[in-house]
Amino acid sequence: MMVSCSRLWDNIMVKITFLLVSVSFFVLLVGCSGNTESEIVEPAPPTPYPTYTPYPTPTPYPTPTPYPTPLPTATPLPTATPLPTATPLPPTPVPTPTPLPTATPLPTPTPLPTPTPSATPTPTPMATPYGAVPLLFNQYAGLVTVGGLVPPNDTYMDARIGWWVSNPVRIYQGEYLIILAPNDWALQSKEITFHIVVNGVSVQQANETATYNGQAIKVVSHNLTFP
Repeated sequence: MMVSCSRLWDNIMVKITFLLVSVSFFVLLVGCSGNTESEIVEPAPPTPYPTYTPYPTPTPYPTPTPYPTPLPTATPLPTATPLPTATPLPPTPVPTPTPLPTATPLPTPTPLPTPTPSATPTPTPMATPYGAVPLLFNQYAGLVTVGGLVPPNDTYMDARIGWWVSNPVRIYQGEYLIILAPNDWALQSKEITFHIVVNGVSVQQANETATYNGQAIKVVSHNLTFP
């Protein structure tokens, strides 16, 4: 269609141009015949062709969006066949419990008399022999471990020489310090044992022992290990 319109327009323009040239030539002849002087009249310049206006580029049509493929129709599930109703079981009869025989009460035992604890007699200390110096104190100090570990700070211990028991002392940060002053010549050169006590009762004895010597002031570093 665009090519046909362009050709038609070109034909029209050619005819208009030819007509204009013919009219110009006729005017030129008439002028030359009526002019007495021999002068040459230049022909008028030809009329220029009109500027060709290009047709606008047609806008392309958008690419059509394809329609989505329809999903297949789901096959309906078959109707479930109902299960037959279960026949209820007959109730199980509960057996009648057999009564237990009446227990024969035991005779009340006769309470035994409470034994009176006998007090351990404290030996009378041996006096200082004539001409001897009164016994002096011994001091022991060192590290303490119980089962290979440092005992808590609220652990107490004491030292014992025969019948004599020292005042309990507190173990602090795994260390102890205890002073022995029995003032009894009967305990001179006797063995010293060390004990962990709870409420005054010995619960563990140390593996290490020592010997009491009150004839001189002794300050001894003595580590103790309890099992």
